[in-house]
Amino acid sequence: MNECKKNRSHSRQVLSCALLVFALVAPLIAPAPARAIVDDASLRAFWPMNETAGTVLDETKANLDITMTATPGVWNFLPASEGGVQITGNPDAVGATIPATNLINAIVGSNAFTVDIWFVPADTSTLYEQNIMTIGSCGAIPLCTSFLATGEILSNFYLRQRGTALTLGRRTAGSSLAPMPIATITDSLIPGTRYYLAYAESVGGGVRSYTIRFGGISSGSGGLSGDFSNWDNNHFVNLAPQTNKIYNPPRWKGKILQLAIYDRELNLTDITENYDLGNGWNPCVDGDSDGYGNPGNAACANGAAVDCDDRLNGADGVGGTADDGANINPGATERCDLLNNDCNAGTTDGSGDAGVGVACDGTDTDLCSTGDGDTTICSAGAISCGNQTADNDVDLCNGTNNTTTDDCNAGTADGAGETTLGNACDGTDTDLCNEGTIACTAGALS
Repeated sequence: MNECKKNRSHSRQVLSCALLVFALVAPLIAPAPARAIVDDASLRAFWPMNETAGTVLDETKANLDITMTATPGVWNFLPASEGGVQITGNPDAVGATIPATNLINAIVGSNAFTVDIWFVPADTSTLYEQNIMTIGSCGAIPLCTSFLATGEILSNFYLRQRGTALTLGRRTAGSSLAPMPIATITDSLIPGTRYYLAYAESVGGGVRSYTIRFGGISSGSGGLSGDFSNWDNNHFVNLAPQTNKIYNPPRWKGKILQLAIYDRELNLTDITENYDLGNGWNPCVDGDSDGYGNPGNAACANGAAVDCDDRLNGADGVGGTADDGANINPGATERCDLLNNDCNAGTTDGSGDAGVGVACDGTDTDLCSTGDGDTTICSAGAISCGNQTADNDVDLCNGTNNTTTDDCNAGTADGAGETTLGNACDGTDTDLCNEGTIACTAGALS
């Protein structure tokens, strides 16, 4: 395996060497798909997580293998079709056995790094900060021995989850021994959903800058201070370690599908390439469970069409709102609501709404919705009665309340609109005197 690592070229390629070695050791177990990633001299550590058996997560660049605990019910490898490791239990599941000294020295020397990770949170209900991954003092299980008086575990870098938010922190000269929070991504996480995150930082023109790419979407960037000269090169790369030694919150639970660390700041082209390459092995990324993904993927239940609003909480598409994600996709009906329901900006708003084109009553005095020729229209995101033909039908004396000769109002007396109703008239007697008035009886004037 070491020979394989030493001879690995520095071109962009599929890193499948660990997979081939594993297949030779255990040929009866179907390997997970080889993972593709931007691979050049700056890729200092890479965990493709192709394993399906054993207790070791192989690192293919610097021999920074990670050992899983033998404690049952704490973790498991994912099926070969998906690949990765799932952390399910509360005790520490992962133990890094070798300090990442060379990796950390390379980052300190270049004053730049990128952490690139695919993960799936299992739960978003916790109120504690939980480490997803760290470059920190937690090494072999269960040794997280370096911590502050507050209980904070010492780390050079961390990625944490708290509820539906992510927090990133890193240690720099001038800061405390614990990492300083860099940014919080409040874009609500959804349990069971796959996420991609790349954090890239470097010095340019004497000013530190960083970029975060979350789920293929640029989530933040800005300036920072300090360098990495105080990074501890005896720290380990670890998954879901302890966060605080004193109050000892539950460990992070979920899936880690792939992890890479570079000693340079990947540019957006590289990050986008890693994201796109990741989607080559990643099944449908469907944040709102409507059968469409973003990016589009033929593995999705409804095919490869791109979902322009793929989150349950938070707009990420044209015309999206805070809670419409599952109702907006390429297969949705275009409703009258000013939203791009079908992810096609060329579709007329409301063109598929069942409430549009229905016969309606205009501004006249009758209540008839048919016979007037009026139909509902979609205007400014609301359905209203169009055409507005003013027929002003009245109720005739005919024993009915129909839509062509009457006012369609059941509360109107039959014949109430007759112009002769109530006029003086002569009855059936022999004189010629107008002793009565015209009435509507049984649908006839008399």
